[in-house]
Amino acid sequence: MAYLQEQVLSYVLADPTLFVAEERSLHFGDGLDDNWWIDLLIVDPWQKIFFLGEVTYDPRPRRLVEKLKKFSLTKPVVLTKLGRSGAPEGWDIRPWLFIREETLGYILQRLPEECKPRITFLEQTLEPWKYEKIRKEGKEPGRPYPNLSLEYQE
Repeated sequence: MAYLQEQVLSYVLADPTLFVAEERSLHFGDGLDDNWWIDLLIVDPWQKIFFLGEVTYDPRPRRLVEKLKKFSLTKPVVLTKLGRSGAPEGWDIRPWLFIREETLGYILQRLPEECKPRITFLEQTLEPWKYEKIRKEGKEPGRPYPNLSLEYQE
């Protein structure tokens, strides 16, 4: 998985408007199970949003779906746990999934209704020569994805 995380990190960093921290732990409660390890914490200060980046090659990512369900139930608490004094006023938080294209149906069928992660297909992140220029313009290659609602693409 480390290779894929490095590829996704390069993909995200190709957009100069984003800031990224790798492998972060978010604590959103007092229990031992109230911890979420994320692959990438992505910050977009212009849109005032934190993205919890998750990278998986698994075609049936059950653990990721469990994380998304837990996130949808604890989103307000997670926002208060970002930084020492919580997220700044007016900021939002949202998962950003980097998944195989064939995994899309599996994920969408199991998402909680209130959870609308941003989704990028891993296949789009693997060829830097195709995305470097377009990412510098703040866009994503291959967008819009024809089989994916726009609410998951922005």
